[in-house]
Amino acid sequence: MKKLSCIGVDGEIREYTVSISKCLPNICIEVEAENVGAGKLEMALMPEGELLWVKYIERPYTEPFVGRGVAETLIIELVMFFKKQLTSTSTYSACGEYGRSESATKMWKRLVARSLALYDEVSDRFVTSIDISS
Repeated sequence: MKKLSCIGVDGEIREYTVSISKCLPNICIEVEAENVGAGKLEMALMPEGELLWVKYIERPYTEPFVGRGVAETLIIELVMFFKKQLTSTSTYSACGEYGRSESATKMWKRLVARSLALYDEVSDRFVTSIDISS
């Protein structure tokens, strides 16, 4: 995966560059905008059984990343790339673990509304439900 096309809340399509690397025990993903100095979105995935756990998503609060659908589109593309469903972090944070932020919860709820994810109340986690058979 090299390029990521995202549709922002303004309806505009923008392209981003994606790089994936192993930084054991995680899989590290970086997404950069064309604007030099705009920062980059960073995501870490960790294998969790048959799933990949979205350990964290960090994005800069700069114009190329706010309201652009980058994390949401990236999650969908990563499911297809790795042929594995992704699961979120819960909202609570244990010692040394990340908790799901309010903005991440909103993003996951948008995926649920599009029938691309499910929410499990017991574990307080979202899991993608994207067809990976093709």
